[in-house]
Amino acid sequence: MEEKPSYAELEQRVKELEKEAKKLKQEEKALRKRGEELEVKADSMEQSNKALRTLLKQRDEARDGIEEKVVANVQELVLPFVRNLKGSELDDKQMINVDREEPPEHYLAVFSNPIHKIPEPYPPGDPGCGAYKGGQEQQGNFRCDESVEAHHRGS
Repeated sequence: MEEKPSYAELEQRVKELEKEAKKLKQEEKALRKRGEELEVKADSMEQSNKALRTLLKQRDEARDGIEEKVVANVQELVLPFVRNLKGSELDDKQMINVDREEPPEHYLAVFSNPIHKIPEPYPPGDPGCGAYKGGQEQQGNFRCDESVEAHHRGS
């Protein structure tokens, strides 16, 4: 037969259980408080994200407007000037600079994000004159025609 616990042992066990219950209630209260804090932070982050999305949308719209204005200004102001220069009497060195008329996107690429690239004047795979460093050709956007290369090499 099993012995029944004494009154003192039962009293000790009740005190331990009360202590454990009190500790669990404190932990539960702390967890609820932390959960509420996290909800407040999540709401704050959601509001911040909405505000940032709005700002990004406004920035993109402003950038698009600026791009359109730059293209219009290049077409209206720069390209006619370049065409007039082509018709004037220029020496060979000056003519090199106005020899090719770039599309407006070429000028726009300077102002826009990396998604917009400067159009390549040479087809892919055509080495053009390339850019040289230490005798090795570098791949990149630098290209020139043969007359520019000859001018700079002194030929």
